[in-house]
Amino acid sequence: MKFKLFSLIITLGLILITSSALAVTNISASPANIQVEEGESFAISIIPDPGEKIFTMKTNISYSPNLLELTSFEFTNNGWIPLSQPGYDKIDNNNGVLIKTAGYPGGLSSRTGFGTITFKALSSGDTTISFGEESMVLNSNGDEVIGNTNNVSVAITIPEPVQTTEEEPTPTSEIEEEEIVGTPEETAPAEVTEESIEETPEQPPKISSITLIAATVLTLGTGSNIISVFTLLTILIGVVFVYDKFVREPNK
Repeated sequence: MKFKLFSLIITLGLILITSSALAVTNISASPANIQVEEGESFAISIIPDPGEKIFTMKTNISYSPNLLELTSFEFTNNGWIPLSQPGYDKIDNNNGVLIKTAGYPGGLSSRTGFGTITFKALSSGDTTISFGEESMVLNSNGDEVIGNTNNVSVAITIPEPVQTTEEEPTPTSEIEEEEIVGTPEETAPAEVTEESIEETPEQPPKISSITLIAATVLTLGTGSNIISVFTLLTILIGVVFVYDKFVREPNK
């Protein structure tokens, strides 16, 4: 009888222990391994997996402020109500601490996202993002039911220098000396200006030889027309006188 009672107590104890183990809420950070270069950003998701219905969750995340900068945190839009009170909501890049707390009205009983954290890699090196001891998960009775958590390993490398390939200049082929025949340009007539026109001296009128002889006869070599006329008249009078005296009168 005593043996049966002892066995029952052991069985009930094992059931209680097993029930207690199944009731905890494990929290995972994903992905667990990250490799980035300096200056790049990356994000990790915080996901609780409840063993029983939970109503409140608080995450306390630690990281190296020398290697990482926390740029943002966003709650998963699925019913979480943030608790923005001192000690429950904090981002501290100087000390490398993130605290976010939220409640889930009606309780959460399935694996669901809590939030997303975005980091920027500041310098090369290996570091870890981990859950602090202040993280907690509360059930409907306000009991702590947090289970296992995991760390995130981050490897930050130096970016490889961009190798710029200098293009070798294309060798210029020797240009054979060839006679370059250009299109003959039409010669435009020179613009005639008043300055370019030289005044042509007037040429004296040409005098024919007959005109010259007549002028000589008329002037009788005197070079004066008046004297020439007077002389001609005198000659004509003399001719008429001689004609009348010696030719006409003897014939009467």
